[in-house]
Formats: sequence, C-alpha cells, structure tokens
Amino acid sequence: MKAAHEIPADAKVLAFLFQGIEAQGRGNFPVANKLIEIALRLTDEMPVGEADGFRALCRCSLTLLRVKEKRPEDAAKERENAMALVDRISIADNPRKSPFEELMSALLMDLREYRRAIPFCEKAVQQALEANDPIEVAALLSRQGHCYSYCGLKDQAAIPFRAALKILRNYPQEPRLTEVLIGLGNALRKSSPNEAEELYKEEAQIHLAKAHLESATSAWVNLGVLCSEQGRNSEALEYYQKALEVREKSPGIPPLRVAMLLNNIANCHRRSRDFSEALRLIDRAIEMLLSENTPKIAAAYGSKGQILQDAGNDAEAVEWLRKSYAERQKQPNPDYDVIIENLGYEITSLKHLGRTDEAAEAEARMANAREAMKAFPDANVDVSKLTAEPGRAVLIELAFGRRPGSKYGTRDAEAVLEQVFAILSAAKLGDSANRVVTPESITLILYGENAQAMFEAMEQFLSDHLIFAGAVVSIRQGPSVRQVVVPAIVN
Repeated sequence: MKAAHEIPADAKVLAFLFQGIEAQGRGNFPVANKLIEIALRLTDEMPVGEADGFRALCRCSLTLLRVKEKRPEDAAKERENAMALVDRISIADNPRKSPFEELMSALLMDLREYRRAIPFCEKAVQQALEANDPIEVAALLSRQGHCYSYCGLKDQAAIPFRAALKILRNYPQEPRLTEVLIGLGNALRKSSPNEAEELYKEEAQIHLAKAHLESATSAWVNLGVLCSEQGRNSEALEYYQKALEVREKSPGIPPLRVAMLLNNIANCHRRSRDFSEALRLIDRAIEMLLSENTPKIAAAYGSKGQILQDAGNDAEAVEWLRKSYAERQKQPNPDYDVIIENLGYEITSLKHLGRTDEAAEAEARMANAREAMKAFPDANVDVSKLTAEPGRAVLIELAFGRRPGSKYGTRDAEAVLEQVFAILSAAKLGDSANRVVTPESITLILYGENAQAMFEAMEQFLSDHLIFAGAVVSIRQGPSVRQVVVPAIVN
C-alpha cells in the first residue's frame, strides 16, 4: 500500500471531491462544503498545467452546492470563476484520464452549460471506446445528445442518440434504453415524425409492460406533441388526458410535471383555435410554474404569446413573447430553436402593429441566435471500434423508485448497491456497478464476466433483506437473459 504522501495529487483531489458530491446528494451541505474546499486546496499541490482542470471541477461542484443552499449571489460568483477555468482547459491535448472528462461533462450539464459540456462528453466517449466499454459509451452518447437537444440543435442531437440506440439494442433489459428512445424521438420529431412516433410508442410499451404508468407519461406527452404538430388534435388530447390523469393522481408528483403538461395541452387547443380554453390552461400553468421558481416558465410565457397572436391580440402577444425571451436569456445555453420560433411570432405581431423598427430589432436578435447555434461543435460519432460482445450483468429492479411515500428511497438503494458490490468484489466477480432511477423503480446494475456466478454470490443477501422483496433480477449472460423474482420474506 502506498503511503499518503505517495498518492498522486489528482487522486487525492478526486477522492475528496467525490465524497463531497456524495454528501451534497445526501443533503449534508456543511460536510459537502468542507470536503470540496479540501479538494480545492489540494489542487495547489498539482503542476500548474494540470491544476486548472481540477480547480474547475471543484468550482463547478461548489456552484451547484451554493444553488442548493439557496445562495444565488455566491452561486453566480462561483459559476463565473468555474467557467473562466473551464475555458482555459485544452481538450485536444488533454493528458488527463477518466473520470475527469466524465465528471466534468456531468457537472457542466447539471449547470446547464451544455455547449461547454459537449467537448468533454466527446473526450469521455473516446476513452470509453478505448476501454471497449459499450454501456459507458452509450450513456455518454446519450448525455451528449441531450446537450445538443436542450439547446435546440435537434439534427446534431440525433447523431449521438442514434449511435447510443444502436449499442443498447444489443443489451437485453438495459434500463437506459428508454431514455435514449425518448431522446432520439425528440430529436427526430420534426424531421422524421413517423420514426419518432414509433420510438415514443416503443418507449411507452416498455413501461406499460411493467405497469409503470407514471414513467409512460413522458412518451404519451411527446406523442401528444407530435400529433398536435401534425394537426391530429383529437389524438393529441387523448394522449395528454391519459398522462394528466396519471400525473394528477400520482402521490408527490412535482407540480412542474403537471404544469408543463398543461402548457402542451394549451398549445393543442391553440392549434384547434379554441383560444378561451387555451388561455385558461396556460394561465393555470403559469401560476403553477411561478410558484416553483423554475426556468421552465419561459416555455409557458412563449405559449401564451403564441396563443394571443393566433387569437389576433398582437400587442399582448409581443409582451408575453418578450417575457419568454428575457427568461431564456438568463440561461447559460437556452433552446435557440424555440427562441427563433418565438421571435418569428414576435416579428409577425410587430409588423401587424406597424412597429417596423422593433421588428427589425427582433430580426437582429434572431440572427444572433442563429449565429450562437453555429458556435456548437459538430456531432461526430464512430462506434465501429467497439468489439465487446453483448454484456454480462445482473440487473436488480427494485419495487420502488424516486416517488415520495415509499418505505425505501434512492439513498437506501445506493446503500445496498454498495453492499452487493462489496460482496462481488470480495469474490473477485464484480467489475463495476451503477443504477438507473425512474418514478416506479430503481435498477441496480452490476457488471462482471460471469453473470450466473455473480447472482449466486449475492442470492442469499437478496433473500435476507426486505428491501429486495418483489425485486425482478435479470441475469444477462451475453444475448440471453434469465429472470428471477425475489420472494417476500415470511416471518
């Protein structure tokens, strides 16, 4: 064992930083602050050329911590310092090894710094390709796809999402599949609506087969959007109504998820020219979103502006569209596609009102948004280097998720995941572990060369603990999968 002074400085920084991030996730903010600050001080022991990147990791973590502590001014200062450091990092000749790029991309995504996150995603994908780790490659490609998608670059987003889907098709029961299906569907909804519709329906069916209705609502909502955009408004309302009934009845559902659904339903009524109902719903959505203090309010403001314009009220439409634009401009990387769409509405209304100078100013803002989109790097994905056979893993789908009110929660799942992985590590069977969370379930994923031996090593532990009662265990050995249900413990 190496003495403490022989441990590399970067390893020490990451050790304290990961502990700080874990403490932050548990809500222990004082401990998180102490650990991350220690990590930051330890960067002084690193060579000058390497220190900036690790300081950026620490500053990004502190920014997220200040946000959770509800200290907006301190969060803004930390963000400014963090982004200055991030912009000094050289990606092309970066000698750092994983998990630097993976962690940096995750932190930047949490900060909604999507453009800055993309190069780190790409470098992390390259490292995962070199390690011949298909599941990690797919997860990182999905992250990259979301970065493009959240900024409105749908064609770019489709490239990594499609590559991720190609990989995951080879891994039966892989829980990340649904996230990629919905991401690719969203990227293709306007350019290839038929393909997008099939992807949404496949995603919904996966959840419905498990009776996970709340998870299925995301697919239904997107199907509603797609149908509404195609003028299939009665179909759209059917999908929306199914989703609304589930969400309104789900205990502990965040108001944001109901409000954004109301926003979509309002737009459907706008397209049907039922403006009174559209305005009633969008006002309800705005009221709910204002109480949540969320950037999603920009979408509702924009929807109200579009409703008012279609209803012939151009003056009020301009006011709401400008409110939407102002809210989006507060975001580090707003959805430029939506900004351009809303500016088109604003320009039309301004011209109707004869306010040509203001229309010209809005056209200049539209040109600036188009230029901002060009600053994003092109998506370039090649997964042909992957040679690994379909993965071996044990997937344990627990009978509870992140929904409030359950006897167990995500922290309990994390604790037992650590215990199970420790059992496998002691038996020299486990390579790595991860988890995927939905409202109704948490899937623990344990990777190794012999899935059957892994299951046999953990089987008694699963049977002895109530948290696993009713869990569905998938033993994935290459392309074949065997499933076992953990029985309830009878006293």
